[in-house]
Amino acid sequence: MNSLNLLKSWVRLLRLPFYSVALLPLWAGILIGVKEGYSISFNIIILGSIGVIFIITATHLLGEYFDLEADRLNKDFNIFSGGSRVLINDNVIKPELVFYAGMTSALFAIITGFALYVIFRFSTAILILGGIGLLSGVFYSSRPIQFSYKGWGEILIGFCYGWLTLNTGFYLVTKHFSPVVTIYSLPIVFSIIAVIVINEFPDYESDFKGGKKNLVVKLGKEKMSIVYLALLWASVMSVFIFLSHFKKYIIIIELMITGLTVVNSLLISKHRSKKHLQVLCGTTLLINLLYNLILILNFL
Repeated sequence: MNSLNLLKSWVRLLRLPFYSVALLPLWAGILIGVKEGYSISFNIIILGSIGVIFIITATHLLGEYFDLEADRLNKDFNIFSGGSRVLINDNVIKPELVFYAGMTSALFAIITGFALYVIFRFSTAILILGGIGLLSGVFYSSRPIQFSYKGWGEILIGFCYGWLTLNTGFYLVTKHFSPVVTIYSLPIVFSIIAVIVINEFPDYESDFKGGKKNLVVKLGKEKMSIVYLALLWASVMSVFIFLSHFKKYIIIIELMITGLTVVNSLLISKHRSKKHLQVLCGTTLLINLLYNLILILNFL
């Protein structure tokens, strides 16, 4: 295989489009801090973003390595679930190399965190924020902890890709925390948990056989359909808590999200269809990204 094809395999393995669910709330948090009157340091923002990228890379690569057996069993995957399929289909990248690349990325994330701490004189809070994100990502699928195999994965996803990233962005600018930012994180938290829940639907059989005891495996698709809908509507309703503080045109995006939620509410009854599941996975991810867009546009 030539170098270009090998590079393409690595790019697919990294699943780069999914980095957006962490980077967008990080940048939204940064903008909230700037809106409060704090000056922006592009060196801090760039280094902080690089640290988050290293954490996501470690999470994705180690997930590909430790989920390999479950992914091999997966016949119902779609473009949003079941991993990248590179280690299964391409046979050009050794799983061991993916493991070492993931651990190397985790090491670079640690170095980046200490660089922020030392060079820009942050408090130990920056190390705690980064440490929580890194440990959650590394042990999401990695042994011996494997949070996603024990029913903790959904909660961790909501915390790390919702509260943690938004508050980390805010902290990078202000060097303190604000309860208001936690309120702003609610629709992102609810919607990203909905993303991971619906992504577990097509993986149900392989997760069950592979020993993954996530919430969909534990409770079943019927009960989790109700939880999924509750999460979507909770994300819609939580925006109205602070909608009066947003710019007028934000209501247009919120109406679009509400429309998508209605569509998903109708489609969830057809969750046994592979085609409908892929639509559900895609629209749920779009809802999450739109909530991040609301914050970015409002505070830009």
